[in-house]
Amino acid sequence: MDTTIVQYYGIDSWNRPVFKAEGRDAYFGSLDKLYGYDTPLEVIQKEITEDDLSYFGNHFDCEPYGLKKDVKINWGKKEEL
Repeated sequence: MDTTIVQYYGIDSWNRPVFKAEGRDAYFGSLDKLYGYDTPLEVIQKEITEDDLSYFGNHFDCEPYGLKKDVKINWGKKEEL
């Protein structure tokens, strides 16, 4: 199975942390760990792991598919997504 590299994108209107795949329109996020818009990134980094992420779909704030995929979080500097 191919691993998808994702970067933190933001908090959606359902308070879910959302991650975007590098180089394509695929979004992932947590269905169980929710955060406010003002939550520091450091808190999210400490609490979210790859195991928490499910496939959400092809746009931000979409209804999640809930599928698990092989992802790797890139917590480094945000690339052009």
